[in-house]
Amino acid sequence: WLAQPALALSCIPPDLARAYIEADAAEESYLIGLGRFAFPAETLAPIPASRDLREDRSASARFEGRLFSGRGFDFETTLDVEITARCLGHWCASFAPDVEVIAFIEDHDGEFALTVGPCGGSAFAEPTHADIARIVSCHAGEACEPTKEY
Repeated sequence: WLAQPALALSCIPPDLARAYIEADAAEESYLIGLGRFAFPAETLAPIPASRDLREDRSASARFEGRLFSGRGFDFETTLDVEITARCLGHWCASFAPDVEVIAFIEDHDGEFALTVGPCGGSAFAEPTHADIARIVSCHAGEACEPTKEY
């Protein structure tokens, strides 16, 4: 038997302010949505970590909710979004349908995509009023410091 190295995934905790800052600085265009995604649950369900390298998975989804206007989540919308759950070695992201989220949705000239990684950071489940206020604060140029709990 050969000794195998211990494998672990170390992640910075997902943070709304960090996600906002990264999306704002990105070359890609992002929409910030508050709503729910509908798609077959089994397509992006959790899979156990193993020694086998995993492949990214995708699902075509329907987003229903509101888009951020700069002052709040004011614009009712329905979007077709391609969700990709990425894998990093043995660890893969999962994503549940029909859960309210704040999501950072890429806009590729009217083609919409959401990429979730095993460490999270692009969709935040069950947002609170404080989470929504944090997005407004970041956009207004006010306090927008990521939490440093890691």
